[in-house]
Amino acid sequence: MQQRQESSTRAHRFDLCVPVWYKTANETEWHAGVTENISASGALIRADGPAVPTAPVVVAIALPPANGCLVGRGRIARTVETPADPTLATFAIAVKRFRIDRYESLLRGIPE
Repeated sequence: MQQRQESSTRAHRFDLCVPVWYKTANETEWHAGVTENISASGALIRADGPAVPTAPVVVAIALPPANGCLVGRGRIARTVETPADPTLATFAIAVKRFRIDRYESLLRGIPE
């Protein structure tokens, strides 16, 4: 008999530091950062700036060395205080579902 996980159980997280880009629906510019960890239900992101999005976001997580990205829409689940560098925002994004997309077709116009 297979046991179901309770909804309050957190998904297993993997420590993975890869490039990530995100933007809200109202924005045309992507923001950059890196992941600190990733799970099936989202990611912990350390942004390259101090602002934490307040609206739902589109997130694209690089899949090196493949030429693709995990792409999903989600919401900010929590913010994390980073006393070591308060000029950089760290936040968790909750995503219900990811898809894999090609890097070039999705992220044209993102500054390298």
